[in-house]
This record gives sequence, structure tokens and C-alpha cells, in this order.
Amino acid sequence: MHFKYSAFLNIAFVTMMFGFGMPWLFPLAALGYGLLYVIENALLHYSYSKPPMYDEKLDKSVLSFMKIAPILYFAFGYWMVSSKQLLANNVYPIKNINDTPKTGHLYSTPFTKEGWMPPAWPFLIMFLVVIVYRIVEKTILKLFRVKLEDKEESYNYYESLNKDDREFSIKEEEYGRDKLLGLRIMSDEGYNKIRNSKLKGKAI
Repeated sequence: MHFKYSAFLNIAFVTMMFGFGMPWLFPLAALGYGLLYVIENALLHYSYSKPPMYDEKLDKSVLSFMKIAPILYFAFGYWMVSSKQLLANNVYPIKNINDTPKTGHLYSTPFTKEGWMPPAWPFLIMFLVVIVYRIVEKTILKLFRVKLEDKEESYNYYESLNKDDREFSIKEEEYGRDKLLGLRIMSDEGYNKIRNSKLKGKAI
């Protein structure tokens, strides 16, 4: 799975980094994702054996990395759109062979009046907005989660199991521990929780 996620991230980051200068990367990336979906879906049904039991950490890390891609798009997009040589074709002539080539495009450009000229300033504004959001993201999500918890009562997994599923899980665990030489499917903590739990709310 980690190889597939690597390919997924590679497509996203290359497209976002160079997409403004090469717009054809976006339909190419959409085609790549479409092919990945079709091929993986077919292999999942007809070829792959049962995978190891992954937890949610890999998914969360990939989603966290994906949030960096828009930052790259706005940063590289601003750098390209503010380049005089790239858009306006303003080439600075070299008089002597030992002269350093001039581009008129410096790291200090965002702090000058020229750096805020259209069409460059929307990219710079969005870059700053995304950066600030990434910094305060956890705080914002915490606020939304508090509001969500106030309105909706949530139950844990053991309290959401219906009677048949709960009894099946308990019997399966008892059989493994008693008849299969101490085979444990659940941890002791989970086993005790499911034995002592009762249905609350809507069953899953």
C-alpha cells in the first residue's frame, strides 16, 4: 500500500509544483488518478490476497502530506507569474562573458511594489492564507469538534454493536482462548469492554 501512496503523492506534488507553468499536467494527473483507480479496483477484486491489517496512521500521514501541495502550487505559481523573463520575455543582455546573468527576479521581489503587481498578487495572497491556515488548522478543527460534540451524542464501538454481533464476537474469543491453545483475537482490555458493554443509540 505504501508504494501506491508514494505514486499518488508523486503525481500530486509534481502537478502542483509545475502545474501553473505547464497546465497540461492537470489533465494528465486526472488521467493518472483515473487509471490508478480502475487498475487498483480491478486488482483488489480479482488479484490481491487479503492485505495485512493497516491502521489509520498511514492514511492520516498521507492526507497530512497532501495539505502541503496547495502551498507549493501558490508558491511556485507566484514565482513563475512574477518572472519577467517567463511571461513578458524581458531578457537582460550580457555585455561581457564574465557578467552574471540578470533576471530581474529576486527573493526580495515579494517585498517590493513590483511583487504585488497583477497577476502575481493573487498567488501571493493565497500562499499567505494557506500558510496561516496550516498554522492555526488544529485550533480551528478543535473548535468545530467541540461544536459537533455538543450537538451530537457519540458512542464507542462496543456500545454500538447489536446483540448478535456482540455475542458472536464474545463466543469467538472464548473459543479461541479455551479450545485453540490460548489464541487471542482481542486484547484483554477489548475483551472485557465488549463483555460489559450494552447497546446505546443506533446499532451498527
